[in-house]
Formats: sequence, C-alpha cells, structure tokens
Amino acid sequence: FPDLQKLSNLLSDLNSYSSKHMMEYDFPRILSGFKQFHEKGYREYSEKQWLPILFTCMLYINDEEELAIRTNASHTFCKFIDYLNEKPSPADAEEAIKILKRIILPQLRVGLRRTSESIQAEHISVLSYIISTGKYFTDLEDLRVLLYNGDVEANFFANVVHIQLHRRLRAVRRLREHGHELTGSSISNYLIPIVEHYVFSKEEKFRNIGNEVLVTIGVLANFMSWGQYKGLLRRYISFLKARPDDLKESVNLITQLSSALKNSLCYCRHKFNSQLVLRNFPTELEEPDNFVTQDIYPKLTSVLQARDNETVARIPLSEALVNFVIGLDEAKLVSLLPGTPVSYTHLR
Repeated sequence: FPDLQKLSNLLSDLNSYSSKHMMEYDFPRILSGFKQFHEKGYREYSEKQWLPILFTCMLYINDEEELAIRTNASHTFCKFIDYLNEKPSPADAEEAIKILKRIILPQLRVGLRRTSESIQAEHISVLSYIISTGKYFTDLEDLRVLLYNGDVEANFFANVVHIQLHRRLRAVRRLREHGHELTGSSISNYLIPIVEHYVFSKEEKFRNIGNEVLVTIGVLANFMSWGQYKGLLRRYISFLKARPDDLKESVNLITQLSSALKNSLCYCRHKFNSQLVLRNFPTELEEPDNFVTQDIYPKLTSVLQARDNETVARIPLSEALVNFVIGLDEAKLVSLLPGTPVSYTHLR
C-alpha cells in the first residue's frame, strides 16, 4: 500500500513530538512536513487521504501558543481550496466540495466565535480565501462584496482583525451598508459570529467597536430569514440567565434586534410602510404573534420583574418589549402594552 505509506509518513511528521523534551512539538520535523506538502505534495492525495490531514489541522489551528503551527494549519486549509479549484470540471470537484461543506465550513463557523484574536484571525483568513478564490464552490458568493474588489484598505476580512483599532471600527461600520446584498445564512453563520465578541469584551479599548457592533447587528438582523432571526433572538434571551456577567450586553442586543420584528409585523399589518421586512416572514401572522405572546413576552417580563442589584441594567428590556408588542393586532396590543414599560421606569 504505497499510497497509505506516503500518507502515514506525512501524518507521522505532522504529529511528531520532541524526543528530548516532554510534550514539546518536534518543530523541524513538523514544519518540514508542512513545507513539502504545501509546495507540491497536496496535489498527490485523494479526497479520502486529505481527511486525516484536515483533522490534524483542525487541532493545530486552535493552538493559541504556537504561531508557526497555527499558521501552517490555516495555510493547509487554503491549499485544500487550491486542490478543489484545480479540478478540471465541477463534476470532478464534487467530492472535495462535500468535504468543504461537511468538515471545513462547520469548523470555521465554530472558530469564528473564538474570543482569542489570534485563533479567530486564522479562521477569518481561511474564510476570506474561500470567498476570494472560489471557482466551483459558490455558496458564499454574496460575501465577495466585502472584499471591495481587492482593495486591502477596505477589505472587511483584513480590517476586522487589523492591529489598528480604527480600521476595525471602520470595517464594522461599513458592514451594515451591505446588509441588503448579503444572504441571511452568511449574516447569521459568519458575519455576526465574527463581530459579536466585541459586544461582550470587557477591555476598554474595544468599547467603541462594541457599540458599533451593537448597531450593526441590529441593522443586519433586518436581512435575516425569519427562522434565523428567531434562533438568534432566543440565543440572546438565553444569555440573560446563562451569562449573568454579560447581562447589560445581552439586554442591549435584544433591544437592537427587537426593531426588526417590529418593522416586519407593522408592515404586514399596514401600520406603517417599512422597507425592512425579515426574509421568509410568514404571510399568516399567527406564528409570529404566538412567538411574541407565548415565547418572548413571558420570558422578558419575568426577567424585568426581578428586583436585585442588576435591576437598572435590565430596564432597557422594556423598550424591547414595547417593540415586540407594538406590531401585534389591536386586541393583543391593548392587552399587553399598558403593563409593559411604566412599572419598570420608576425606581426608588
């Protein structure tokens, strides 16, 4: 089995440890293995043989301490994209595309949520490479608008992790200008995970970026599908109890998201002419009405009624509740609205 022998030799090199020091990588052997593979070897492997190599790199790309290991892992993912793009036809690329969809992209979606800047940056670089070089894989075609035709000064993916914070701020601000050009899947699976952590950051230097991200998430929410919107909103509502240290930030996110549902419900009920309506929003309003009255309203009301040291931090939830309720039919509006904001805005 000469092919398996070649693969096993490579995997042995990539996973080698020093014979002199306990739990220390054998860097010369690992980096040499990566170099040979990247320069020419990657073309010589089948899709099945690529799998253990990719799994090894999934481990290495999350190694926060070793830059050389981490960057070589991300470069290997990029070489797989080259391998895919070099196929002679779409039919020949099918197996590689399956690996990209089932293995690499799920890994990226997890990695984009990492709070470690160095690890997140590697995942963003791989995502950017997939978008910019895509030949047969076009599911992320909409994200090409964020590359600004190769303008590095404007490229979202390059600037959102740039060492200069003002360029990160500008990237986040520009992102919301393209909401109408992006798919709900790209927004919920890739873009919000990239920027979301700034909202929860406790570092003072990220405060302005976090404030911009709040506004940007609120704007992008308008361009998500109804199902994606519900999932994101439920996630942030769950943070109110699951992550008490992030209470203020979770409240602000829920408040920002509430406008999207208000706009959609009010437009469908002809209360005002909104140009922003959630995608795939139900034509029968019973489902969104029940979502508000049976799911959102009871949970947020119970949170608001609690009296403790964090009561003041929860007060903005009353604004979110008003937004959720105001789009309901007249009977439900009259029933729920009076008790929503007033009792929470007079604190002794």
